[in-house]
Amino acid sequence: MRRLLPADTTLLGRFKCACVAFAACSVALAVHSAALATYSVPISSFSEGTGRTSAAQYEISFTVGQASPIGGAASGTYSLVSGIVPALMDVAPPEIIFEPVALAAERTPVSISADIEDRGTGVDSAAVYYREGGLTSFKKRNMTPVSGTTYEAEIPAPAVTERGLTYYIEAWDGRGNRSTLPAGAPDSLENLPVCFASLTADLSIPGGEYRMISLPGTPTDGSPDSVLVDDLGSYDKTVWRLGRWNESGGCTTGCYDEYPEIAEFAPGRAFWLILDSPAEFDFSGISTDMSRPCPVHLDRGWNQIGTPYAFGTHWLSGWVIYDGQEYSIGEEHVVGTDTIMVEDNLIAYDGAYQSFQSHLGVWSGYWVFNAGNREVDVAFPPTIVLSGGMRAPVAREGVDVLFGIEISCARPEEGLSKSTCFAGLAADARDSWDPHDLHSPPPLDHHLSAAFRHDDWGRLSGDYMLDVREPSGNGEIYTVRLESPRDVHAGIEIKPYADLPQGWHAVLYDRARGIKITDFERPYMLEVRGQAELDLAVGTEEFLSGEEAESNLALRTQLLSLMPNPFREEVAVSFHLSSPGFVCLEVFSIKGTLVATLAEGVLGAGMHTRTWDGKTASGYDAASGVYFLRLSTESTSKTGKIIKLY
Repeated sequence: MRRLLPADTTLLGRFKCACVAFAACSVALAVHSAALATYSVPISSFSEGTGRTSAAQYEISFTVGQASPIGGAASGTYSLVSGIVPALMDVAPPEIIFEPVALAAERTPVSISADIEDRGTGVDSAAVYYREGGLTSFKKRNMTPVSGTTYEAEIPAPAVTERGLTYYIEAWDGRGNRSTLPAGAPDSLENLPVCFASLTADLSIPGGEYRMISLPGTPTDGSPDSVLVDDLGSYDKTVWRLGRWNESGGCTTGCYDEYPEIAEFAPGRAFWLILDSPAEFDFSGISTDMSRPCPVHLDRGWNQIGTPYAFGTHWLSGWVIYDGQEYSIGEEHVVGTDTIMVEDNLIAYDGAYQSFQSHLGVWSGYWVFNAGNREVDVAFPPTIVLSGGMRAPVAREGVDVLFGIEISCARPEEGLSKSTCFAGLAADARDSWDPHDLHSPPPLDHHLSAAFRHDDWGRLSGDYMLDVREPSGNGEIYTVRLESPRDVHAGIEIKPYADLPQGWHAVLYDRARGIKITDFERPYMLEVRGQAELDLAVGTEEFLSGEEAESNLALRTQLLSLMPNPFREEVAVSFHLSSPGFVCLEVFSIKGTLVATLAEGVLGAGMHTRTWDGKTASGYDAASGVYFLRLSTESTSKTGKIIKLY
C-alpha cells in the first residue's frame, strides 16, 4: 500500500486582520504541516494606535479550520481577535493511497483504483496518465469516483502489449493543489508489467547460416529447453545449434559455451543460433520494466548483448554504469585503480560482420567489447528507435580512416564469408592501445577473418579491426593477418576513405608470394592456407623504398588467380609482373592449339587482370572442356588450367 503525504510548503500571502493594538499587517506564511500554521510577522508592518513601531518580530500560531484565540497587544504579544482561517489558507494537496497493479494480461484492459481524499476543499479531479513502452508521450484517462473516496480509471486493451507500460496518478483539489503518485511524476513512474503467453520471434534465420538472437523480455522459464526445444525439437547439432561466448571459458582468448552447458535466456543476453532450415520459435514471459533504463551486464572482453526491450533502442544514447556512477561509451575513464572503457563499436551479423551499428534491433544480437579492467553495465533509455544502420567509420571524431581492408571468399556450401578492418591516423593516438583502436570480434568457426594483430599490448593484446596510429615520421605499416579454418581462395580489396598526407603513397605487399600492389581498383586474389599476412604500407617514396630494401623483398612474375574456375561466360585472369617488359598471355586447347590471345605487349610492373569471354580468336564460342593459360615474359613462363562449362 502506497500513501502520498503532502510535503512541507512555503506560501506567501497578504491579508488584513483586526487586532487590539494595530490596524493591518503584511504576513509571510510558512506551513509546516497539514494543520498547524505559523505567521511570521515583521513588526514594521504593524500600525499601532499611536503610529509607533517597535523593533521586534512576532509569530502568531493557529490551527487551520479552527477559531483563533482572542488576544491583545499587551506586553508586546499580538494575536488574532477571532474567526476561522479562510479557505485561502488550504495548501494541503489531496492524499492518494494506492495499491499498484502486480501484473496485467496482454491485450486485456487494466483497472487502476486509488483512494483519494482532501480534507480542505475536497477533490476536484483525478486522472491516470499512461505511456506504452518505448513511447515518450502520455495518454490520459480521467478517474471517476465509484464509492466514497475510491476513484477508478481503465487503461484500454490495445495499450497493454509485450512492450509494457508506465503510468502515474494525478489529483487536484478545489484550490489548485496538486499531488501525484509516485511523487515526482512524470519523472518518477509506476511500472505495469504485462505477461504474454506466446511471443513469436520476428527475425529471419536462413537455413545453414548463423544469426545472433536475443529475447525482448523476461521469459517465464529462461532455459533453452523452454524457449527452443519445444519448437525446434530435441537438440541435434545437425538440426539446430546454440552457443554463447564465454570470455573466461578456459580457452586462451575465450571460447563458446554450447547447449546444454550454457547460460539461460534473459533480457540483454544474446546467443548464436544456426538452423538446418528456416523455423520459428516463441516464448512466454513478462515485459521489461519500463519505469527505468534496464541495465545490461558486460564482462571484461567480448560480450554478446541485445536490447532488453520489445522494441529497437539507440546505441549512441546509452551509457556505462560502474559503482553507481555513469560514464560515456567510447571514452576511457580512470577511477582510482580501475579503468572504465566500453568500445564505441556495436557489431551486428547478417552473414558477415557489420560494424559501427547505430541501434539495437529487437530480437537481434550484437558484439560489444569491454576494454576496461572491471565488469560494468550498459543502459539505454527505454525509447523506440524506428531506423538504424551502419555508421561510416570515417565519421569517428578525431580519426582519419585512410583505408578499409575487406577480404572475402565464396564457398558454394557456406555462402559469402567477409571480414573488414580499417587503418587510420589520429593526432592523439598512442603507440600502444588507445580508445581509437577497436577490437576485431571472434570469428565464427568456419569463416575467413582479417585483423591487425598486436601481441605486445599487454592485457589488451589481440586482433583489431581498427588500428589508429599517430601520423609521425615518414610512414606506417599495417600488418593484416588473414585466418581461415580451411584452404580458401580469397579476394582482398583496399578501399580509400581519406586523402593520404601530402607526398605519401600506399602499397600492399604479399611478401611470402613476392607480390607488390599499387593499383587498388581491382581485388587481389590469393590462396589462404590457415594463415597469411599482408602489409599495407603508407608513406613517402623514401620510406617505402627503405622498407623494401630492409625486408629484401623479392618480387616474382606469376599467374595469381583464375576466377571463377570452372566458368560459363567469362573468367578473370590476374597476374603479377616483377618488372616492366614484354608480356604475352595466351589460351590453348588441350591439344596445344592457340585459341585466344588475352594480352600482348609491354606492361608495367605490378598487378594486371585480363578477361576471357570463352570465345576463340575468330569470335566463335569455344567448346566446353579444359584449356591452358600461358603467361610469357622475356625471362619466364607460367601456366594455369581453366575449365569451361556448357
